Amino acid sequence: MGEQLQIAIFSSGLWQNKHEIAQLTGLDPVFCRAQGPIPANLTAICGWGYKESAITARKIAADLQLPYWAIEDGFIRAIMPGIAEPSISMLVDRSRIFYDSTLPSDLHKKIALCSGESTDKKNQAQHVIDLLTTSHITKYNNFDPDVIPECLNKKRYNKKILVIDQTFGDAAISGAGASLNTFVSMVNYALENEANAEIIIKTHPDVAAGLKRGLIDISLQDDRVTLLTQKISPWRLFEYVSEVHTVSSQLGLEAVLFGHKVHCWGQAFYSGWGLTTDHFNGNSTPRVKQDRHQLAKVIYLDYLKYFDHWNRELIDFDTAIDQIVYLREKYLLHPYKVYGFLPRLAQKALYTNLFRPKKRI
Repeated sequence: MGEQLQIAIFSSGLWQNKHEIAQLTGLDPVFCRAQGPIPANLTAICGWGYKESAITARKIAADLQLPYWAIEDGFIRAIMPGIAEPSISMLVDRSRIFYDSTLPSDLHKKIALCSGESTDKKNQAQHVIDLLTTSHITKYNNFDPDVIPECLNKKRYNKKILVIDQTFGDAAISGAGASLNTFVSMVNYALENEANAEIIIKTHPDVAAGLKRGLIDISLQDDRVTLLTQKISPWRLFEYVSEVHTVSSQLGLEAVLFGHKVHCWGQAFYSGWGLTTDHFNGNSTPRVKQDRHQLAKVIYLDYLKYFDHWNRELIDFDTAIDQIVYLREKYLLHPYKVYGFLPRLAQKALYTNLFRPKKRI
């Protein structure tokens, strides 16, 4: 019997996900130190995406001429913002990572290969979109889908334009060839070209939670600007706006799936496929025209993998949605705080067992 092929992990934080990584990669995770011995039978080295925390892993992979595989949370994560709760969706990208446009990622390649999808696959994609929208599921889900912030019900102008903020240091910004100036241009464009519209600036959940800071100047002196910091389902929010402006936010993807006109100011993974109005001025990778159903299927059914909240075994998309809906219902009845200062093992023990049902979902 041959020796089990291994994948090296150099981060103690990522090591907490070794069980999930084994299922994502089909390899046996082994923890290594940068200055320590490296196993001889490594197939690859993995790290958290292409963020600064993965620089060591990427450098060692390059030095050893081994593949670097990027591990990331998926587009449906948990109830609360932050990293304390286990992520219900994760991914491994063996080429690059979805938010980095400098080279094609596995996701880019999968989307590019879509052509003439069968009726069955289109039905699968429509099911994904329907389930996301009717269940009101997004990355973080600590909101009541039926609660609408008062500012959205005020009809001050003919229409509402949504402008999406992101967080400072977000790798999806630099990965999309964007910067702080991109956000300035986006806001100025919306103000100058929508004279009869209210501009709704949506802050990021991590900013609203006090975990990070945003990039858009929230002190804008313009009567047409409304700052939306309250928690709300994105799918409910889309019902109140006419168009959406984004740099590379996941909300932009969700707006595309909703069917809105989306102005994209960075080279996001969902731009350039003929589904967005693109304002990106840098060098862009050529992309074949697709439709939103192809995007939905590839992203949510092919690219992401889903894990049971409690036992961390692989589950399907529908079960993942059911679990998030269940957890949100419990959260709304019994709100809890996320204690980020707890040791990682204590966090895992606490949040993995939170609201464990008597029967498996």
